[in-house]
Amino acid sequence: MKIGYGKAKITPPVGVELNGYGYFLRRRNKGVLEDLYARAVVLELAGETVLFFEADLIGLTPELSDTLEDAILQKYGMKATIFAIGVSFGTDHYKDTDYAITPHFGAAEAAEMTASGLISIQSHTYDMHQWPPYETGSAVRENILQLPGESEDSYVQALTEDFTRSRALLEGATGQPVDVLAYPAGQYSTLTQVTLQSLGVTEVMEAMDMDQMTNPNVRKAILTMRKEVQKIPGIRYAKYTWNPAYKGVDDYLLSQAATM
Repeated sequence: MKIGYGKAKITPPVGVELNGYGYFLRRRNKGVLEDLYARAVVLELAGETVLFFEADLIGLTPELSDTLEDAILQKYGMKATIFAIGVSFGTDHYKDTDYAITPHFGAAEAAEMTASGLISIQSHTYDMHQWPPYETGSAVRENILQLPGESEDSYVQALTEDFTRSRALLEGATGQPVDVLAYPAGQYSTLTQVTLQSLGVTEVMEAMDMDQMTNPNVRKAILTMRKEVQKIPGIRYAKYTWNPAYKGVDDYLLSQAATM
């Protein structure tokens, strides 16, 4: 086995506007508490190459993504997957509100990325990753789970309609099948899995809170749920993790933004 590691400091200069929710508030970097880095680890074994890339960023600009695509994906024959939220597709505002957000790529960009043969565009739901401060109703779907008091039939219908809409949007833009879904906040249930499988989803991603590493009750619950999920035939299963000092992936990303 061959292993390679490298990192580079990417701390921005004082005055750079901060990203994420609140981009429109004109918050700017006032100083450096801790430097930000981009890190990469490459593993090579038996002709297979795997790259792990991490950057202390909310996201990547199209220009930087293109650079990485040219320098890494083409060189090593890899393929990247981007998970898009339907309501944010090709817009710079939160749904139909006046709240500005970081501009998101749309159909033209998705088609171009897919045509490269190096990038796949998949689903992060159409509108099941809502942001409570920007919502007006009482029933806010922050993730893909059932709402309190929601019947199974109503939930299955809502999930079916959401994923069907997401799939139609992305397949219409790229001309490629959409059969992978990343769960918002990493939360799901057996009913979620069964419903998505009936819709032709073939792969799911787990991104559960990292207190599973220290809280035995959380760990036990996750393992129990994972066993049930893995009993469902025909679905590939994978999981994402991050710095265990932060409970949720949103906590981790917010902590990075707070130090900028």
